[in-house]
Amino acid sequence: MKELSLRVEELLNSQEISLMIGYRRNINGEIKPLIFSSPEMAERLVFNSDCKQNLIAYLNKPEIKAFKNIGIALNLTGLRSLLQLIAEKRFQGMNIIAFTFDNNAKLIQLNTSDEIENFIEMNYKKQIDEVFNKVQQLNAMTREERWDFWVDELKDCIKCYACRSVCPMCYCEKCSVECNNPQWVPTATHGQGNMEWHIMRAMHLAGRCVECNECARACPMDIPLNLITAKLNQDIEADFGLLAGMKAKSDYALSSYKFEDKENFIR
Repeated sequence: MKELSLRVEELLNSQEISLMIGYRRNINGEIKPLIFSSPEMAERLVFNSDCKQNLIAYLNKPEIKAFKNIGIALNLTGLRSLLQLIAEKRFQGMNIIAFTFDNNAKLIQLNTSDEIENFIEMNYKKQIDEVFNKVQQLNAMTREERWDFWVDELKDCIKCYACRSVCPMCYCEKCSVECNNPQWVPTATHGQGNMEWHIMRAMHLAGRCVECNECARACPMDIPLNLITAKLNQDIEADFGLLAGMKAKSDYALSSYKFEDKENFIR
């Protein structure tokens, strides 16, 4: 952590970056985001396995993008988010320096998308974790059982849109749910409106989600929203061979067509 603080202080002093986005520990010992432009603030930085929040969503904010030269602390899913957004041309005209740690806890500074790609390629491993296992359990259900499962889960949604706010891939300046003429998705928190909102959001994220699980972490009702996009990601990888956040130049599976594409996903 000391190494990161010294490096960030050096870059701010030399004006190679004008803003840093990282983590701090508050007086209660909780890990919180830290955004600063003063070199003296660098000593407050922390970066360890407790730093799970994906900070990339901050880079989508106009007031942050205005700084142009930005440093940011990222774990592996954060790096994948950054690469996916670069592929979607979100940061043109910006210079972003990413900081991460390797398996030996050595500070790594990544200055280009090629360097980020190489780091991810060397360090990414498909996780057979709790999320993967839960998706497999859902796959084992009948279609009717899966429907009942999601009807039961989504009935608790209060439409706070925290999932949208924390997701690095939800960056539309005006979301469809904010339109009332016409109103595409009902704003009331009832079964149909909840289902429409989450289906719409899931389809917008299909093949783009890097499975940082921020949506489930932020949900005040503990709805496992990450299972929806994790399932879609599995299907898209199986049918199209595409995995989000691996390349700085990548086709989006649902907006590109190849003659050799499988058609068995059409029911």
